[in-house]
Amino acid sequence: MANDTKIEFSLDCELLWGMAPGVGSHYIKHNVGNAQKSLFRIIESWDGCLSLLSLAFVSKSLDDVEINPVDVLGLENAGYSDFIGDKYLKYPSSTIEELVAINNNFVLGIHSYSHKLYTDLTNDELIDEVDNVLNFVSVKPQYKGIFVYPKNLADLYSLNVYLGAFTSVRVNSKSWLYRSNKEGVSKIRRVLRYMDSFVPIFELCCNKSPEIKGDNIIVGTHFFRANLSPFLLYIHYFRLCLGREVMRFMGYKMHVWSHPHNFANNQLAISLFRKLAG
Repeated sequence: MANDTKIEFSLDCELLWGMAPGVGSHYIKHNVGNAQKSLFRIIESWDGCLSLLSLAFVSKSLDDVEINPVDVLGLENAGYSDFIGDKYLKYPSSTIEELVAINNNFVLGIHSYSHKLYTDLTNDELIDEVDNVLNFVSVKPQYKGIFVYPKNLADLYSLNVYLGAFTSVRVNSKSWLYRSNKEGVSKIRRVLRYMDSFVPIFELCCNKSPEIKGDNIIVGTHFFRANLSPFLLYIHYFRLCLGREVMRFMGYKMHVWSHPHNFANNQLAISLFRKLAG
């Protein structure tokens, strides 16, 4: 399943479950509404690729997990009453499982049960969340390939459980630019993170090690900004190609991540994402 390349990829598949309240209807229609198409086009494009691609799903985004009335109420309260439907809430799990089963460079995983931030949960809520995740993968063990935290915000309780339940867990680096902060991300760091999309700040100025230690920890080193304009997208792509070579030279694993909804079924973004894999 794994290979000896120094670059791997993951997609956080969350649909409407990952949207904060107040996201505009145009973005929901254009991006979230096209997330399923984007994901299938990326999967199709990966045929023959040597790089590993992990697909981490919010459990409730899979069509074999029921949506309850509390879920619907929460989505309505967040302003999404016009988008309560499979197009915005569900991936066809059986189809995805069949597609990835024929290519050993895919890994299935979980991106939480319902995309609630673990650092915001009470102790009881956190225990319920972890139990729900474990119950899901006990029924569908093919999703034990990777666990990805919402916003990469890990906590020690769940991490200690997930390190034993999943093949790998993705977290932030301990760098000054990307490490977790309970107070949120300052405006200065947001600007620097955006600049890092075009110049190799992370490679040259940041600690590459995980912010939390573990034998099967993966650091999400680079975010693929699929929703950029074509001109900026090409600059971003060439910056990541440079980063790929710098990371190889320094002996670090490069792990590029994104979301299907970022692609908005944009063929240029999909093709550059695939091309980055080599």
